[in-house]
Amino acid sequence: TKTMVELHGGQILVDSEPNAGSTFSVVILSGNSHFLPGEIIQSSELPERKNAGRISAGNPSDKPQPVKESIPGAAFEKENKDGSNRPVVLLVEDDADMRTYIRQELAGQYQVEEAPDGKKGLEKARKIMPDLIITDVMMPELNGFELCRILKEEPATSHIPVIILTAQGSMERRMEGLETGADSYIAKPFYTRHLKIRIEKLVELRNKMKERFSKSINMNAQEITLTSVDERLLQNAIDYVRGNMENSGLSVEEMSKKLGLSRTHLHRKLKALTGQTPVEFIKMIRMKQAAYLLGTGKLSISEVGYKVGYSTPSYFSSSFNAYFGMSPSAYMDEKVSGRKEEKEEAK
Repeated sequence: TKTMVELHGGQILVDSEPNAGSTFSVVILSGNSHFLPGEIIQSSELPERKNAGRISAGNPSDKPQPVKESIPGAAFEKENKDGSNRPVVLLVEDDADMRTYIRQELAGQYQVEEAPDGKKGLEKARKIMPDLIITDVMMPELNGFELCRILKEEPATSHIPVIILTAQGSMERRMEGLETGADSYIAKPFYTRHLKIRIEKLVELRNKMKERFSKSINMNAQEITLTSVDERLLQNAIDYVRGNMENSGLSVEEMSKKLGLSRTHLHRKLKALTGQTPVEFIKMIRMKQAAYLLGTGKLSISEVGYKVGYSTPSYFSSSFNAYFGMSPSAYMDEKVSGRKEEKEEAK
């Protein structure tokens, strides 16, 4: 019997005769026009290694010896940082083949950064503040559990979702991974679709949390109450701005020191949690507090301006108008007339 199997890049022909044997013929198409762009790897992108390791996972001892990073950092950043808003995924994995495989699978939807071990992964996470981290467990320098524990304990990185990949899929190891604060635990070998869905859902969840935090902060400043590690950081930031509200020289540098973060990390943290820069965050708290005070009708416009850190009434009025789309006097009149109408209706 003769059988032909169609492949993406060619065909396999099988000519089999009972009690006589079988002949297998492989036909490979020439050129690369039949491949999709994401399926083509240039020779300059291939990792330097003596022996190619397996992509699928086995025992940690079966892995190839640690090799150089598969993609030169500068070349990789140039390839991916195209101005798009793709989420940034940091892949921490000592198996170069596994890194290459996962990167190719995710490259179309995410900007993928890499690190060959836990120590370099921690350094890179602190530097680039990715949207999500994927890490193996068995790695030199710092294993995946230790990496996850440190990331979740540090205020600057505690909000970053972490997916742990491991060949050790026992329930005990799963529990250990989750106890470190990991957001997901996937046993090797895994279905690529499973990994992609987990990444998508965790990034989506983080965006929803950002939305929720932003909405909470956009309430009247007097009404905000937040909890948890990330929320406590936001609460501390809000408390700091409130406590220094009248200081017209309130600075991001001083605020970052008080919160125990560098200016860069504070910027990235607030941007990740609220979508706002520290300067925008400070202005928003001031404006919301100004609106609250104007709404009470107990202070004049100039007094409210001084209360929220503006040195001149004119500067306060122009800032308020730019933020709310109306002058402080119009806002106050609207609130006062609204209260009068409510009282009359109550009668």
